Amino acid sequence: MMKYLHYVSIFIFIICFSFTVTARPGSEQVHLTAPEGNSYQWLYNGQLIGAQDSQQIIAAQSGTYTVLVSMNDETVETKSYVVNVTTGKVTVFVIGDSTASIYGSDLYPRTGWAQVLQPFFNSDNVVVNDQAASGRSSKSFYDEGKWNTVYNILKAGDYVLIQFAHNDEKTTDPTRYTDPATTYRDYLKIFGNGAKEKGAYPVFISSIPRNNWSGTQIKQAHAAYTQAMKEVAAELEAPFIDMEASTMAFLNSKGKSYATDSIFNNLKSGVWQNYPDGNSDGTHLQQNGAFELCKVLVADLKQVTAFSEIQSLTSNLVPAIRINAMADPDLKGKVTGYGVYSKGTTVTLTATPVNGYRFVNWTLVNSTDVYSTEKSISLTTDTLSLDFRAHFELITALQEHKAEDIKVYPNPASSYLNVDVKAQRWQIDILDLSGRAMLSGQNIKSIDLRGVASGTYLVHIKTENTEVYRKVQVR
Repeated sequence: MMKYLHYVSIFIFIICFSFTVTARPGSEQVHLTAPEGNSYQWLYNGQLIGAQDSQQIIAAQSGTYTVLVSMNDETVETKSYVVNVTTGKVTVFVIGDSTASIYGSDLYPRTGWAQVLQPFFNSDNVVVNDQAASGRSSKSFYDEGKWNTVYNILKAGDYVLIQFAHNDEKTTDPTRYTDPATTYRDYLKIFGNGAKEKGAYPVFISSIPRNNWSGTQIKQAHAAYTQAMKEVAAELEAPFIDMEASTMAFLNSKGKSYATDSIFNNLKSGVWQNYPDGNSDGTHLQQNGAFELCKVLVADLKQVTAFSEIQSLTSNLVPAIRINAMADPDLKGKVTGYGVYSKGTTVTLTATPVNGYRFVNWTLVNSTDVYSTEKSISLTTDTLSLDFRAHFELITALQEHKAEDIKVYPNPASSYLNVDVKAQRWQIDILDLSGRAMLSGQNIKSIDLRGVASGTYLVHIKTENTEVYRKVQVR
């Protein structure tokens, strides 16, 4: 009996609530507040929203928001909000798989093409709502209720871009596989007819190819599914865009090397923060690939003249610009602010060095001219995509800033290194010349070096008002 009671005491009980929230007329966002607890985990349409650990978030687009709240008594309370944001704007919904879905910064540069579609539209009139989900086929997207989420918030005049095939082909997985001659067509008709029931416009888009080549030509990946979609679109009298064919033509013009290195998420080791060992991926896109394939789609949309609703949508297209920024040397600093933007957007790039390095300047790729020596730079996008490099260098001087109130001795040192800091609190790190921390501590005045190999090290000391580096020889 005591053992049973022990298990009951540590059991996490989950309480579930669901609410429907509608924005007030004229509003474009909803503030969602979770019950008070110890920690919070927010999801949007079943996908984790970054590292949000706050009691309140802003819901700027329609969909289902869920929060998991860890309570004081070790229970977890789950609360869901079905949000309907009425903006008076046309919404372009995208339903599909991982090639179009949204990814967090922890997987960058992996990017779904629909993730960067919004900057191609005038945001005063058109809002892109990317509902594509990784790993889904037309069948699993429907069976899991993801289509129902879209259907419930569709309004007259909206658009639904429909793109599936990658996971429909998985014959060994009955939860996802569809037959292009039967079930695939059935699910496409559900999406197309459902959109029409709400007065919205379905747009069928064939799936993009994989990075598989035969000589100098990329292979078609989804022939049977592309043909099936084309026939369903004709039956429903809806637009069909053969994005597979257009993407193949684009990649053939660029060549296999460009496709591998700059379109698909194939990454070299030692370059990307999220992929230090590199990555081999011939299905998903990196951000440049997503941007380039969005341009392919936009060009295809402009060619559709038989449907007035597509012409109405393309009248809201605007030029989109990609601002790229990388650290040089690789991984010696963090750069933020890059991405895809509409023309005329003010973009701010910020460079932050890793320990043991300092920021030097910004340049444009293939140029030695210094663009700026400020860590943060702002620019307004025009009609030309730009590629920046943030340059960092190893700190080799005795100190980065003059700080007479901080002393490190003896130098050279053997057993112990003493620190004299005239401050109430400080952080100290012993770094090797690559910037890797060997020893760390707070508010300590003597550091034991007996386990440190002989060589040259940087002592990094940071107080509330000062940050200094000292070069020390350890014998």
